[in-house]
This record gives sequence, structure tokens and C-alpha cells, in this order.
Amino acid sequence: MGLVNPISLVLLVSGLLLLGRWTLAQDIADCSWEPLTAKLSCNLKTLQTGPAVIPQVENSKILDMRCSDLSLYESLVRPDQFGTLSNLDTLTVDYCKIRNLPDGAFVGLRNLKRLSVQGHLSAWSGSMTMQLHANTLKNLDRLEQLDLSDNNIWGLPPTTLCKTPILRSLNLTRNNIVEVSEIGLTDNNNLEDSSEDGECQLLHLKVLDLSYNKISSFLPRDLSLAPGIRELNLRGNRISVLADQSLTGLWSLSSLDLASNQLAAVPPTFFAQANNLQKLFLENNTLSLLAPDTFAGLDNLLLLNMSRNALTSHMLTDSVFSGLSKLVALDLSHNSLSRIGQGLFRNQT
Repeated sequence: MGLVNPISLVLLVSGLLLLGRWTLAQDIADCSWEPLTAKLSCNLKTLQTGPAVIPQVENSKILDMRCSDLSLYESLVRPDQFGTLSNLDTLTVDYCKIRNLPDGAFVGLRNLKRLSVQGHLSAWSGSMTMQLHANTLKNLDRLEQLDLSDNNIWGLPPTTLCKTPILRSLNLTRNNIVEVSEIGLTDNNNLEDSSEDGECQLLHLKVLDLSYNKISSFLPRDLSLAPGIRELNLRGNRISVLADQSLTGLWSLSSLDLASNQLAAVPPTFFAQANNLQKLFLENNTLSLLAPDTFAGLDNLLLLNMSRNALTSHMLTDSVFSGLSKLVALDLSHNSLSRIGQGLFRNQT
């Protein structure tokens, strides 16, 4: 057996060391730092190789973490995953395939105002779903915006949102939610951990997006713990049933989107307590029945879209829009209308 050339051996070892360092760097993170905005952006393989070793993470106000959208590797989140980052007010976790957000996942981020976790799981196997727990959002009492869209979530535990008392915007679009009552905003009078002073009411919630789920009905008290909602998006679900009192208590509602569902009719008194409504989207349903007083009381309505339904001319009586004195935009295209009555818009200014 011949002797190994010492120079060759040194070169080989040096090459292996360089390869090892390159691989380690790739496994840890590929991060960039923007000092003016204190933003740290990292491209990762999984959350197991996060930016904890990057010095700037301690000073970050914005942390943007993106896993590979081509990788099948699952990201495992542990309690206190991000440690204590007292300066952080915005956290975005994108394309990381997370099955479980455990209790206390963000417990060290006490000053966080905006949190977005989007796994884009609908593009992958339907069997991969994200699960939250009662204390997943523990210590996030300053959170104002929460985006959990596109994670195949089936619902939220009843008290999960109790940890975010000043939440203003909640985005749950493109999940697997089948009932509005499954997101923890329904007062069923037996919530665990709820206090007598109603700590689970989200009085500051203004925007709720439940579009493109699998919701089949919208019932009274489904959103009774969030009476201040102004914008409610239920577009692209499977809603075929609306109850007369579904909007009871939502006094501040100004925008309602029920487009692209399976509605054949709207209950005559559905909008009776929605007199602050300004925008109403009902397009792309199968509406064929419309009571003369369906829109009675909508004195502030500015925009009404009823395109792509099955409305006929005889359903549009002269009184159907009579109370909509402030209406400035109406879309009735792609229906089965053969004529428009002369008195249909007599009260519009």
C-alpha cells in the first residue's frame, strides 16, 4: 500500500472543511438584514434551522421567515420557539409545513402586533393540517393582526383567541372550517377558562376573513363574541342556509361578502338589523327568490352586487330597491332579466 501524499491529504481535509461549512451555512439560514427598518429576512429549509444564531435577530422589529416551497420537510415548532425577542412587533412565517402550534409557541414575543403563519398547505396533501391549542397564543395580549390562512385548519379551540384581547383583524381564509362556530367566537355559555367579566369577547375585532373554507351555514350567535366586526368575508364557501337573525348583534357591520356560495334565497328579515351596511356582495350564487322588503332598512348601502345569479324580471318589483336611497353602484349583470321596470330606481338620488 503506497503512502498518501501529505499535500494531497491537506487539500482533501481543507476541501471537506469548506464543504462542511457551506453545508452548515445552508442548513442554518440564508438571511439578509435591513438596518433602516430593523428587518431580518431568512430563507430556511425548515424552522429547525432558524435564525437564532444570527446576531441581528435580537434587534429585529420585523422577522420574515420563509421555508422552501419545494421542500416536503415538516417544520417542528416547540414551546417558546422564538425565545425572548422584546423588540419584535411583526413575525411572518411563510411556506413552513407545520402540523402543530403548541401551547406557548410565541410566549417570548410579548410586544408582537402582527403575526402571519401561512403554510400554503392546500397546495400539498390534504392530510397535512395545522392544529392550534388553547394557549398557543399565550402572552400575545398586544397582537392586533393575526393571519392563519391556507393551513388546512379545521377550527380553533374555544379559548385560543382569549389570549389576544385587542385583536383587530383575523384572517382564516383557505382552510377547512365547516362551521362559523368552530373558530371560538360563539358564546355557548360553557367556555373553559372564561371569566365572569367576559374576557373572551373580542370587542376590538373589526375584520374577519373566512373566505374559501367549507362553511355551509351562517347561524344566529355564530359571532356573538365579536360584536364590533365591520368587515365580514364569507366568499367562496358552501353556504346554502342563512337564518333570519344571523346578523343580530353585529351593529357595526359595514361590509358583508357572501359571493360565490350556494344561496337560492335570502330570508326576508336577514338584513333587518344591519342598517350600517355599506357594501353587500351576493354575486355568483343561485338567487332566484327575492322578497320585496329584503333590503328594507339598509339606508346606508352604497354598493350592491347581485350579478351572476338566476334573477328574473318579475322578481324585481318596484319596491325591492325603494329603501336604498344612498345606493351608487348596482350590478345585476349575468342574470335572466328581460326588462327593467321604470319605477325600479325611483328613490335613488
